Amino acid sequence: MQKALNSLFGVISSEADRNQAFAADLQEAIIKMAAQFDKSNLIERKVKGFNPFAAFKEGGREGMTKILNKETSEVLKAMVRMHNADPTGALGGKARKADLVEAMVSLAEKRAARDAKLFDY
Repeated sequence: MQKALNSLFGVISSEADRNQAFAADLQEAIIKMAAQFDKSNLIERKVKGFNPFAAFKEGGREGMTKILNKETSEVLKAMVRMHNADPTGALGGKARKADLVEAMVSLAEKRAARDAKLFDY
């Protein structure tokens, strides 16, 4: 596998040396991929760093709504996916930001109610 990759990169490198248009296209493609990778990493870090249940417990419905409204739709969609806030897929791919926020707040609200019952003796 390593031998095949070395050979492939050798061919690409020599072609880029000979053909400036190819080199420019290659550079542009690599820059686009790096930007997309950075964007997806940023979204992933935001999603992993957010605990909806702690945010609800700390700020209630209004506080959590305020926090979530600051995020982009892409981040909210990732949060909904990660926390399974829309298990039936009712929101769909073109969900409005308000619907995504409401799904996350509802999820946290249900969890808080369930937790309250759990320790109610």
